[in-house]
Amino acid sequence: MRRKLATLADSLRYEDAARLRDRLQAVEGVAADLERLNRLRELELCVVAPACEPGFNRVFFIAQGRVAAVRTAPKGGGRIELAAGVAAARRIEVSPSSEETDELLVVAQFLRRPPPELRVLTFEEVARRSAA
Repeated sequence: MRRKLATLADSLRYEDAARLRDRLQAVEGVAADLERLNRLRELELCVVAPACEPGFNRVFFIAQGRVAAVRTAPKGGGRIELAAGVAAARRIEVSPSSEETDELLVVAQFLRRPPPELRVLTFEEVARRSAA
């Protein structure tokens, strides 16, 4: 496609070249989106947020790019809750669907710029904290 684009431009067929350029950009955009979705499917993260109850955190376990479990744990502890959340998230089975893609895109947008009150941790970091 790039060679054809260069040929069209060299032949002074600028309108055809512009249409082909636009198509090429669209294909590259779709390929980038698919790559991003595939990277998200490999994620295993925990998002720690303040809970409504004082002295507690809300922990969202994200596996395969989806929210797999949610637990409320006391600040600075909650070994059982954290271990249970990691275990539940690691058991998740996801079948591809349009709903999964929508959820992946929401999680991706959120993880790109999380609010300052949230912490994003790996499962390994959570496991270390729950073992301590």
